[in-house]
Amino acid sequence: MPFFILITLLFVLLTLFALYFYFEAKRKKEAQDAKKALTVRVEKMKKRFKSEAQQWMFSGALSKQDESTMIRLPNYFFVFQPITPENVEHYEQSLESVLLTVNEKVLLVPNNSDDVTVTCEPLCQFVQSLPSAAQGYNASFYRNDLPVLIQKLRDAEIEPVDERNQEETEVA
Repeated sequence: MPFFILITLLFVLLTLFALYFYFEAKRKKEAQDAKKALTVRVEKMKKRFKSEAQQWMFSGALSKQDESTMIRLPNYFFVFQPITPENVEHYEQSLESVLLTVNEKVLLVPNNSDDVTVTCEPLCQFVQSLPSAAQGYNASFYRNDLPVLIQKLRDAEIEPVDERNQEETEVA
């Protein structure tokens, strides 16, 4: 009889160990899949932002140097902060806000002249306001400073150049 109880207890113990390791492996796999999904979201947004920055450069709105400065925004976000769902959400919101502001507010301003510098001035000021060193792209910058810079870019007055006003200044 004690032999039977010992065998039964051993069997139950082995079953519990097997279940524990099964669920632990499943939990680790789910965590790994979630981390991979976050990384895919980050890479997708980074690729989109870089593509848009290249288009801005090709359109003449940014110089090559300004484009490389703009690309620091997505590249340095996770250097000083971990990849978490909250940080990825903030990353996507921040970069989306920059993209929308530049594409809608700055680049779509009707301009009667061929002078690209008029519409690029606020964008160039935005780029010059970005940190020059990698240490400047910390969590505080992305949480506090970048939204202020984006709002300044949104609020920038971009006046289309009127040809009559331009001729009057040339005559005078």
